[in-house]
Amino acid sequence: MEPVIDPDYNESRNPIMIMVHIYQEEEGWIVKGEGTPFTVHSTRAKAMKAARQILRDAGSGRLVVLGPTGRILETGQYRMPKIKRFEDKSTIGRERIEEVIGGSVLRELKSERLSISA
Repeated sequence: MEPVIDPDYNESRNPIMIMVHIYQEEEGWIVKGEGTPFTVHSTRAKAMKAARQILRDAGSGRLVVLGPTGRILETGQYRMPKIKRFEDKSTIGRERIEEVIGGSVLRELKSERLSISA
């Protein structure tokens, strides 16, 4: 089933939406927003604070915290439509899908970061 978008959402109030990803590396928590450079933070809380600032600066967007395998650990949003979730019949399937998609995103982020630092 498709998610139900909040009927009170007004796109003209929120014209730009960016994604911000947070993940952990050896040197700390990495934050990468669309159109922003990678930043490194000593704690997850500091990374979340930086990610929220990127969203505020952009006007609206979503953030995703990825675990070491790419599994989605946490999500957040700023000035975005509320998506009403339907009851999952099985959390195993949802968790596996999150890990596969998140793993792909995580590999892409790490690859992009390596190409910039090289």
